[in-house]
Amino acid sequence: MDTSNPSVFVNAELLRLYVGRRVRAVIQVLRSDGGVVTGKSTDENQIIVKGSPPVPLSNFVEVIGIADTEKSIRAEIWSNFGNTFARNCFLPNGNMNRSDDDALNHLFSFYTAPGNFSN
Repeated sequence: MDTSNPSVFVNAELLRLYVGRRVRAVIQVLRSDGGVVTGKSTDENQIIVKGSPPVPLSNFVEVIGIADTEKSIRAEIWSNFGNTFARNCFLPNGNMNRSDDDALNHLFSFYTAPGNFSN
């Protein structure tokens, strides 16, 4: 793992706090138009991602790049996560009830398994 250039894991609400800094986000792709992808973030708000997305682009992607505005990321790295997504992929032991995971719950509060972005 490359630790020379760390990134902060953000949702749409947190993105505004990191403009000009390296960030990462997982989004559900809503639409893709050339080099601009609109996606739903973990807090149900939209994020615009600019760059060169992979082809084909899956329903769920992780992007790493620079937050260039309060609502957009200029992506350097795109990772397809497939067409379904479950929050337990990211958390220790996949258990949302563990006190160790409490600090991360807000980042994943909208995910339901498998792959829906709804509460």
